[in-house]
Amino acid sequence: MTITSPLGHVLRDDEGMRLEVVLASADGPWELTVDLSRDDNTTTMVFVHRMAEPYDATGIGAGWHFHIDRFDAEVAGAQSSNVWDDYFPSLSASYGLPD
Repeated sequence: MTITSPLGHVLRDDEGMRLEVVLASADGPWELTVDLSRDDNTTTMVFVHRMAEPYDATGIGAGWHFHIDRFDAEVAGAQSSNVWDDYFPSLSASYGLPD
């Protein structure tokens, strides 16, 4: 199945268990994959953002971390920070270019 919009397109949707999309960005296309798996009463989400070499996820990685933490808090019914400045300084170095 391919669904296209000005923002990108869906490459694959496997009955809610795997989603592959390509999103348009100023830096070129972003290839994203979300895989869901279930074990008893637990659902695990694996999120992958494939980046072209040379990659520097300093801002992107911290951004996804921020949004996934907010998603996790929402699912758990907990409070999460809406303040980007609480995340970016402490997380950006974790996502920089490898040595």
